[in-house]
Amino acid sequence: MHIHTVSSNFYYTFHMKKTLILLAIGLMANAGAEQITVAGPQTSNNQAGYTGFNFTLTNTDWLTPSVPLADQVLLESLDLTTANTWYRNSALGIAIYEKNGETWSFVGKSAWQASTTVGKNTFTFSDLLLSSSTTYTAVFYGHESSFNNLSPESTLTSLAGGQSPSESSPLACAGVRLATNSNGEGLYNQSGSIASNYVPIVSFAVQNVPEPATASLSLLGLAALMMRRRV
Repeated sequence: MHIHTVSSNFYYTFHMKKTLILLAIGLMANAGAEQITVAGPQTSNNQAGYTGFNFTLTNTDWLTPSVPLADQVLLESLDLTTANTWYRNSALGIAIYEKNGETWSFVGKSAWQASTTVGKNTFTFSDLLLSSSTTYTAVFYGHESSFNNLSPESTLTSLAGGQSPSESSPLACAGVRLATNSNGEGLYNQSGSIASNYVPIVSFAVQNVPEPATASLSLLGLAALMMRRRV
């Protein structure tokens, strides 16, 4: 009768592989976990009503990151300073779009802010993946059900809005604090036309997404360290 035995090396290899997998998952989950602030000018000298604004996170003509940005980032929150002018309903939501030709395609949205105040308001996102070099449009919604019904298939053909958002015209011409800056990427006024020479008082909180090659090299190094032959 043959009795099969399992060597201690088998158990060692098995547990090391299991540990490696768990550590790899943890490494990927925590990579790029440092929060980065990307801020525009914070001193306001004007205020007006707008339905949204364009932004490119790597456009250092008006936005400054606290550390260099990776090609892709996760948007965690957006701070917008509102003013006591124009649309001042207490509720507001911000949707992020990307313009393709004459159409804006939906990318993601913040949580609905049921109560905003005059001054800085923080709109939170569920780690929305953005390209740091792509130009996006942040759009202000004042109609809650229209905002809640946004989906990946949602599009816009106009950024016109008003002081009394409705289901047929859900964009809010929100009062925002502004800084004079000719390097801005454009704000949209009530008619949906581009206004220049001003930028909103805004800042973004993001996390860098590590490059695939960097993450792979880290995992390979970890694997080599853990799978060395025991002395």
